[in-house]
Amino acid sequence: MARKPRPPNLPDFKRPPVSEVVLSVQFRALEAFGNAHAGLLWHKFRREYPDHSEQSPLQPVFETFGSAQRSAANRGLQIETLLSPPMSRFWFLEADGRELIQVQQDRFIHNWRKRGDEQLYPRYETIRERFGQEIRTFERFVQEEMLGDLKPNQCEVTYINVIEFADETEPFRALQRVTPLWAGQLSEHSELEFDSNTIGCRCILRESDRPIGRIHARFVPAHRALDERPVVRLEITARARPTEESLPSAFSLLDRERQEIVRFFAAVTTPEMHQLWERTDGR
Repeated sequence: MARKPRPPNLPDFKRPPVSEVVLSVQFRALEAFGNAHAGLLWHKFRREYPDHSEQSPLQPVFETFGSAQRSAANRGLQIETLLSPPMSRFWFLEADGRELIQVQQDRFIHNWRKRGDEQLYPRYETIRERFGQEIRTFERFVQEEMLGDLKPNQCEVTYINVIEFADETEPFRALQRVTPLWAGQLSEHSELEFDSNTIGCRCILRESDRPIGRIHARFVPAHRALDERPVVRLEITARARPTEESLPSAFSLLDRERQEIVRFFAAVTTPEMHQLWERTDGR
Protein backbone atom coordinates (compact mmCIF):
# COMPACT_ATOMS: atom_id res chain seq x y z
CA MET A 1 0.00 0.00 0.00
CA ALA A 2 1.75 3.15 -1.24
CA ARG A 3 2.36 6.11 1.02
CA LYS A 4 -0.21 8.84 0.48
CA PRO A 5 0.86 12.49 0.44
CA ARG A 6 -0.22 14.78 3.25
CA PRO A 7 -3.55 16.42 2.36
CA PRO A 8 -3.41 20.17 1.70
CA ASN A 9 -5.01 22.71 4.06
CA LEU A 10 -4.46 20.62 7.20
CA PRO A 11 -3.15 22.36 10.32
CA ASP A 12 0.54 21.57 10.64
CA PHE A 13 3.13 21.94 13.40
CA LYS A 14 6.92 21.62 13.34
CA ARG A 15 6.99 20.42 16.96
CA PRO A 16 3.67 18.64 17.60
CA PRO A 17 3.26 17.23 21.13
CA VAL A 18 2.36 13.76 19.82
CA SER A 19 3.53 10.91 22.05
CA GLU A 20 1.55 8.02 20.58
CA VAL A 21 -0.49 7.21 17.46
CA VAL A 22 -2.74 4.14 17.20
CA LEU A 23 -4.34 2.83 14.01
CA SER A 24 -6.91 0.09 14.51
CA VAL A 25 -9.22 -1.97 12.31
CA GLN A 26 -11.90 -4.02 14.04
CA PHE A 27 -13.56 -6.78 12.00
CA ARG A 28 -15.94 -9.69 12.33
CA ALA A 29 -14.33 -12.16 14.70
CA LEU A 30 -12.20 -14.92 13.16
CA GLU A 31 -13.48 -17.65 15.45
CA ALA A 32 -10.93 -20.22 14.23
CA PHE A 33 -7.93 -17.95 14.97
CA GLY A 34 -6.13 -19.49 17.96
CA ASN A 35 -2.84 -19.50 19.84
CA ALA A 36 -1.16 -21.73 17.27
CA HIS A 37 -2.09 -19.30 14.49
CA ALA A 38 -0.75 -16.38 16.53
CA GLY A 39 2.61 -18.16 16.80
CA LEU A 40 2.73 -18.80 13.06
CA LEU A 41 1.78 -15.19 12.38
CA TRP A 42 4.52 -13.85 14.65
CA HIS A 43 7.14 -15.62 12.52
CA LYS A 44 6.04 -13.47 9.56
CA PHE A 45 6.81 -10.32 11.59
CA ARG A 46 9.62 -11.61 13.80
CA ARG A 47 12.50 -9.91 11.95
CA GLU A 48 11.08 -6.43 12.67
CA TYR A 49 9.25 -7.35 15.88
CA PRO A 50 11.52 -9.78 17.78
CA ASP A 51 9.65 -9.56 21.11
CA HIS A 52 6.15 -10.73 21.95
CA SER A 53 3.73 -10.92 24.86
CA GLU A 54 0.13 -11.83 25.62
CA GLN A 55 -2.45 -9.37 26.93
CA SER A 56 -6.12 -9.50 27.89
CA PRO A 57 -8.39 -9.12 24.85
CA LEU A 58 -10.09 -5.84 24.01
CA GLN A 59 -13.87 -5.91 23.94
CA PRO A 60 -15.62 -5.00 20.66
CA VAL A 61 -16.50 -1.31 20.47
CA PHE A 62 -19.17 0.20 18.21
CA GLU A 63 -20.40 3.75 17.81
CA THR A 64 -24.21 3.49 17.90
CA PHE A 65 -26.99 6.02 17.36
CA GLY A 66 -30.74 6.31 17.93
CA SER A 67 -32.49 3.17 19.17
CA ALA A 68 -29.28 1.13 19.00
CA GLN A 69 -27.55 3.64 21.28
CA ARG A 70 -30.40 3.55 23.81
CA SER A 71 -30.45 -0.25 23.71
CA ALA A 72 -26.71 -0.41 24.41
CA ALA A 73 -27.07 2.02 27.32
CA ASN A 74 -29.97 0.06 28.82
CA ARG A 75 -28.17 -3.27 28.75
CA GLY A 76 -25.98 -2.22 31.68
CA LEU A 77 -24.00 -4.88 33.50
CA GLN A 78 -24.01 -8.24 31.76
CA ILE A 79 -22.82 -11.60 33.02
CA GLU A 80 -21.50 -13.90 30.32
CA THR A 81 -20.89 -17.64 30.72
CA LEU A 82 -17.88 -18.77 28.69
CA LEU A 83 -17.44 -22.37 27.61
CA SER A 84 -13.76 -21.69 26.89
CA PRO A 85 -11.34 -18.97 28.07
CA PRO A 86 -11.28 -15.81 25.91
CA MET A 87 -8.53 -15.63 23.32
CA SER A 88 -5.56 -13.46 24.19
CA ARG A 89 -4.49 -10.27 22.50
CA PHE A 90 -0.98 -10.76 21.11
CA TRP A 91 1.69 -8.06 21.05
CA PHE A 92 4.58 -8.16 18.58
CA LEU A 93 7.14 -5.54 19.64
CA GLU A 94 10.23 -3.87 18.20
CA ALA A 95 13.34 -4.32 20.32
CA ASP A 96 13.14 -0.73 21.57
CA GLY A 97 9.39 -0.93 22.13
CA ARG A 98 8.75 2.07 19.90
CA GLU A 99 6.35 0.33 17.52
CA LEU A 100 4.16 -2.70 18.06
CA ILE A 101 1.45 -4.77 16.43
CA GLN A 102 -1.57 -5.99 18.38
CA VAL A 103 -3.64 -8.90 17.07
CA GLN A 104 -6.71 -10.68 18.36
CA GLN A 105 -9.64 -12.53 16.81
CA ASP A 106 -11.43 -9.31 15.82
CA ARG A 107 -8.76 -6.61 15.83
CA PHE A 108 -5.50 -5.61 14.12
CA ILE A 109 -3.70 -2.59 15.60
CA HIS A 110 -0.45 -0.71 15.05
CA ASN A 111 1.03 1.60 17.73
CA TRP A 112 3.79 4.15 17.34
CA ARG A 113 5.10 5.34 20.72
CA LYS A 114 7.60 8.09 21.44
CA ARG A 115 10.61 6.87 23.40
CA GLY A 116 12.64 9.93 24.42
CA ASP A 117 12.51 13.69 23.83
CA GLU A 118 14.94 13.49 20.92
CA GLN A 119 12.77 11.10 18.92
CA LEU A 120 10.88 12.77 16.07
CA TYR A 121 7.29 11.97 15.21
CA PRO A 122 7.48 10.13 11.85
CA ARG A 123 4.10 11.53 10.68
CA TYR A 124 0.86 9.74 9.96
CA GLU A 125 1.71 8.92 6.33
CA THR A 126 4.72 6.83 7.39
CA ILE A 127 2.80 4.98 10.11
CA ARG A 128 -0.13 4.36 7.77
CA GLU A 129 2.13 2.92 5.07
CA ARG A 130 3.66 0.45 7.51
CA PHE A 131 0.28 -0.47 8.96
CA GLY A 132 -1.07 -1.05 5.45
CA GLN A 133 1.74 -3.48 4.63
CA GLU A 134 1.26 -5.31 7.93
CA ILE A 135 -2.50 -5.77 7.70
CA ARG A 136 -2.15 -6.98 4.10
CA THR A 137 0.33 -9.58 5.38
CA PHE A 138 -2.22 -10.54 8.03
CA GLU A 139 -4.99 -10.76 5.42
CA ARG A 140 -2.88 -13.11 3.25
CA PHE A 141 -2.13 -15.24 6.33
CA VAL A 142 -5.83 -15.50 7.17
CA GLN A 143 -6.59 -16.61 3.62
CA GLU A 144 -3.71 -19.12 3.53
CA GLU A 145 -4.86 -20.67 6.81
CA MET A 146 -8.51 -20.64 5.65
CA LEU A 147 -9.62 -18.71 8.73
CA GLY A 148 -12.23 -16.61 6.92
CA ASP A 149 -12.30 -13.11 5.45
CA LEU A 150 -11.45 -9.76 7.00
CA LYS A 151 -14.69 -7.77 7.17
CA PRO A 152 -13.97 -4.43 8.89
CA ASN A 153 -16.83 -3.02 10.95
CA GLN A 154 -15.13 -0.21 12.91
CA CYS A 155 -12.00 1.86 12.19
CA GLU A 156 -10.22 3.85 14.84
CA VAL A 157 -7.44 6.45 14.96
CA THR A 158 -6.09 7.69 18.30
CA TYR A 159 -3.60 10.49 18.94
CA ILE A 160 -2.15 10.93 22.43
CA ASN A 161 -0.47 14.28 23.06
CA VAL A 162 1.63 15.32 26.05
CA ILE A 163 1.20 19.05 26.71
CA GLU A 164 3.44 21.16 28.91
CA PHE A 165 4.36 24.85 29.19
CA ALA A 166 7.76 26.28 28.36
CA ASP A 167 7.65 28.30 31.64
CA GLU A 168 7.13 25.08 33.66
CA THR A 169 3.71 26.14 34.95
CA GLU A 170 1.69 23.11 35.95
CA PRO A 171 -0.67 22.93 32.95
CA PHE A 172 -3.68 21.47 34.75
CA ARG A 173 -3.71 24.60 36.97
CA ALA A 174 -4.03 26.81 33.87
CA LEU A 175 -6.07 24.79 31.39
CA GLN A 176 -7.46 28.01 29.91
CA ARG A 177 -3.99 28.49 28.37
CA VAL A 178 -4.25 25.05 26.76
CA THR A 179 -7.83 24.86 25.49
CA PRO A 180 -10.68 27.29 24.82
CA LEU A 181 -13.02 24.63 26.26
CA TRP A 182 -11.92 25.67 29.77
CA ALA A 183 -12.52 29.18 31.11
CA GLY A 184 -10.94 28.51 34.50
CA GLN A 185 -13.54 30.65 36.26
CA LEU A 186 -16.04 30.03 39.06
CA SER A 187 -19.46 31.68 39.25
CA GLU A 188 -18.74 32.77 42.83
CA HIS A 189 -15.60 33.70 44.75
CA SER A 190 -13.77 30.83 46.44
CA GLU A 191 -10.49 30.61 48.33
CA LEU A 192 -9.93 27.15 46.91
CA GLU A 193 -7.54 26.67 44.00
CA PHE A 194 -7.77 24.06 41.30
CA ASP A 195 -5.48 21.12 41.94
CA SER A 196 -6.59 19.03 38.97
CA ASN A 197 -9.00 19.38 36.05
CA THR A 198 -10.34 16.96 33.47
CA ILE A 199 -12.27 17.91 30.34
CA GLY A 200 -14.08 15.50 28.05
CA CYS A 201 -16.18 15.98 24.95
CA ARG A 202 -17.33 14.12 21.85
CA CYS A 203 -18.52 15.11 18.39
CA ILE A 204 -20.47 13.26 15.71
CA LEU A 205 -18.90 12.31 12.38
CA ARG A 206 -21.36 12.35 9.48
CA GLU A 207 -21.47 11.05 5.93
CA SER A 208 -24.14 12.73 3.75
CA ASP A 209 -25.93 13.93 6.92
CA ARG A 210 -25.95 10.39 8.33
CA PRO A 211 -24.04 9.77 11.60
CA ILE A 212 -21.30 7.17 11.11
CA GLY A 213 -19.09 7.66 14.16
CA ARG A 214 -17.68 10.03 16.75
CA ILE A 215 -14.59 11.89 17.89
CA HIS A 216 -13.85 11.50 21.60
CA ALA A 217 -11.45 13.87 23.37
CA ARG A 218 -10.14 14.05 26.93
CA PHE A 219 -7.75 16.46 28.65
CA VAL A 220 -6.36 14.49 31.60
CA PRO A 221 -3.76 15.48 34.25
CA ALA A 222 -0.68 13.24 34.15
CA HIS A 223 3.04 13.12 34.92
CA ARG A 224 5.91 12.42 32.54
CA ALA A 225 7.41 9.01 33.19
CA LEU A 226 10.93 10.37 32.70
CA ASP A 227 10.95 12.98 35.48
CA GLU A 228 7.42 13.07 37.00
CA ARG A 229 6.91 16.57 35.63
CA PRO A 230 3.18 17.53 35.57
CA VAL A 231 1.67 17.50 32.10
CA VAL A 232 -1.72 17.27 30.44
CA ARG A 233 -2.55 14.32 28.21
CA LEU A 234 -4.86 15.17 25.35
CA GLU A 235 -6.30 11.93 23.98
CA ILE A 236 -8.33 12.19 20.77
CA THR A 237 -9.98 9.12 19.22
CA ALA A 238 -12.04 8.98 16.03
CA ARG A 239 -14.11 5.81 15.56
CA ALA A 240 -16.60 5.02 12.81
CA ARG A 241 -18.01 2.30 10.53
CA PRO A 242 -16.58 2.04 7.00
CA THR A 243 -18.99 2.27 4.08
CA GLU A 244 -18.01 -1.26 3.01
CA GLU A 245 -16.55 -4.26 4.86
CA SER A 246 -13.25 -4.08 2.96
CA LEU A 247 -9.71 -2.92 3.63
CA PRO A 248 -9.76 -0.18 0.95
CA SER A 249 -12.89 1.26 2.55
CA ALA A 250 -11.32 0.91 6.01
CA PHE A 251 -8.19 2.82 4.99
CA SER A 252 -10.23 5.53 3.30
CA LEU A 253 -12.04 5.99 6.60
CA LEU A 254 -8.80 5.96 8.63
CA ASP A 255 -7.49 8.77 6.42
CA ARG A 256 -10.63 10.81 6.98
CA GLU A 257 -10.52 10.18 10.73
CA ARG A 258 -6.94 11.39 10.86
CA GLN A 259 -7.86 14.60 9.05
CA GLU A 260 -10.80 15.18 11.39
CA ILE A 261 -8.56 14.64 14.42
CA VAL A 262 -5.92 17.11 13.20
CA ARG A 263 -8.53 19.80 12.57
CA PHE A 264 -10.21 19.06 15.91
CA PHE A 265 -6.85 19.22 17.70
CA ALA A 266 -6.21 22.69 16.28
CA ALA A 267 -9.74 23.80 17.23
CA VAL A 268 -9.55 22.69 20.89
CA THR A 269 -6.07 24.10 21.60
CA THR A 270 -5.09 27.74 21.92
CA PRO A 271 -2.96 30.08 19.78
CA GLU A 272 -0.45 30.17 22.66
CA MET A 273 0.06 26.42 22.31
CA HIS A 274 0.16 26.67 18.50
CA GLN A 275 3.01 29.14 18.79
CA LEU A 276 4.86 26.84 21.19
CA TRP A 277 4.40 23.92 18.74
CA GLU A 278 5.45 26.14 15.80
CA ARG A 279 2.33 26.05 13.69
CA THR A 280 3.31 26.48 10.04
CA ASP A 281 0.09 26.61 8.03
CA GLY A 282 -0.27 30.38 8.35
CA ARG A 283 -3.20 30.64 10.77
